[in-house]
Amino acid sequence: MPSLDLRTSGFGWVLGTGRCGSTLVHEVLARHPGVREVAVVGEPDERWGQRVVAFVVAAPGLTAAALDAHCTSGGALAPFKRPKRVVFVDEIPKTASGKILRRLLRDGQYSEITT
Repeated sequence: MPSLDLRTSGFGWVLGTGRCGSTLVHEVLARHPGVREVAVVGEPDERWGQRVVAFVVAAPGLTAAALDAHCTSGGALAPFKRPKRVVFVDEIPKTASGKILRRLLRDGQYSEITT
């Protein structure tokens, strides 16, 4: 069976010595009542190889600190799987069929808003 390179597959990342699936992080963040939409991508990190970044369309008043607390409550995510950066955006870029265009987010093609 061929090995899956999580650094490039789009399904997850190698973070230091651990592995992190994007689906798990996405599901935990999406359960927060203040999250309207979310996309999770990996971005390069000199120390760990990749780090988790969450792009969030949020209800008014949601903060990155509140999302981090949500991720840690009840052991939902291990510390190395929590997003290291949260970017609040007006919309998540998608194809006509609704698939998230993560490459645009990785390439910096988004407009960050302040909360």
